Parts: sequence; structure tokens; C-alpha cells
Amino acid sequence: MFEDLKPGFSFYFDYKPSIIKKWSLKLWNRKDRYDEKNMYIAGADLFVRRDAFYEAGKFDENIFMYYEEPDLIRRLRKVQKDCKIVYEPGIRMIHLEKKSTPMSMNMIGHEMDSCIYYGKKYGLDYKKKIRFEYRYYKLKRMVYKVLKNQKAERMNEIIQYLNENYIKILRKY
Repeated sequence: MFEDLKPGFSFYFDYKPSIIKKWSLKLWNRKDRYDEKNMYIAGADLFVRRDAFYEAGKFDENIFMYYEEPDLIRRLRKVQKDCKIVYEPGIRMIHLEKKSTPMSMNMIGHEMDSCIYYGKKYGLDYKKKIRFEYRYYKLKRMVYKVLKNQKAERMNEIIQYLNENYIKILRKY
């Protein structure tokens, strides 16, 4: 039934764009190297006490997928000063990543919209982040073209979608 199970990501780096962070994330996860100050735990792996969850205001309904975890963690830390976010490497779970929500242009749009909302909410440079993601897709396209991988065409579609829908952000000031 689940013949293609591969280890997924239990945690991600924060909002600050970095090609090193982006490309090393898989290694950090495989080695169970969680850095509480610079990472957040993925929602599928996140357990929160009910009282703390309610005190933090639950999930922000303006964020539909992507960025709800770092948003909640920021608010948990704000309302509970002694809040500690802990990653337990001994616990393993199955999360069928991208099985219920395959990578469609719609989902990429949700991710970009959540990125913008989250950035605005916390005074982060969301334009820089969106531009970084755009350049990252262009880099991936280039790598896939060199490797003659069919994913290069998918990267073309994503780049075109971003160009059409986020052009004001992608343009330099």
C-alpha cells in the first residue's frame, strides 16, 4: 500500500532565505539535527498541549497550509515565556507528504500567499523571500536541464505561474 515511503521532513528552517539551508534540509532531517532557534517542527509532527494551543489563539485562519506552524510557535513563545519546543528523534511517524495535496499551481499559490501574509504579520521581508523562492525554482530548472531530467518542464510551469501571479513582488523596487 505504501511502497514508495521515504523519510520526509520533520522540521524546516525559518523564514530567512538561504540556498545552503534549502539544500541541506534533507541532511539535517536525516541526521535528526533540530535547531530550536532556527527551525520549526512540521505540523504533522507537532504536538501541543490543548491549553497552550488555545492560549496562543489556535491556528490563524488566514493561513491555509504553509507557515501555520512557525506562526503558532511564535505565538506560543509569546504567551508562554518558558515555552520550549522539543524535537524527539526517537519517535517515528508516517506522514504521507503531498499525497492529499499534490504540488499543483494552486498549492504553490497557497504557499506564496501564506508566505506573504506571514511576512507582513511579523514585519519580515516577504518580497525578498518570494524572490528567493522564484530564483530557487530557476536554479532547480537549470540543474534539471543539465541532468536532462523531465522535472525541468515542471519548473518552467512553476516559474511561469509565479511570473503571472506575483510579478509586482518579483520586480525589483
